[in-house]
Amino acid sequence: MHKQTGFTFWSLVFTVGPIVIVALLVMLLFPAYSEYFTIKKAINRIGGDPSISAMSDADIRGLMDKTMQIDQIHSIKSTDLVIGHGGTVTTVSVDYEVVVPLMANISALLSFSVSTAKAAGAAATAAN
Repeated sequence: MHKQTGFTFWSLVFTVGPIVIVALLVMLLFPAYSEYFTIKKAINRIGGDPSISAMSDADIRGLMDKTMQIDQIHSIKSTDLVIGHGGTVTTVSVDYEVVVPLMANISALLSFSVSTAKAAGAAATAAN
């Protein structure tokens, strides 16, 4: 008698199942992370502007409003920005959370934090 070899139904389920679950999670979480990187790029662009220390808070928020409109940013508002003026260094930061519904009553809470403080500190250190 010849014994059958190969994938059984259960080995297929336990092999393909986790791959499908991970792929589904990636597809659901990707838009939130994509928008995070867009926000990070926008805040670093604003923080890297040489004239930022001369700008008022309203000017910085207006610049962020324009950037958010162009880059299709919907998770934050310009009023969520925390702007700090310290001598010659102006920092811009934002902390926000995104809730991504996964299935039924299960959701993922993603917390993001973006700041120009690290970039400003690195630039000040490099200048010295």
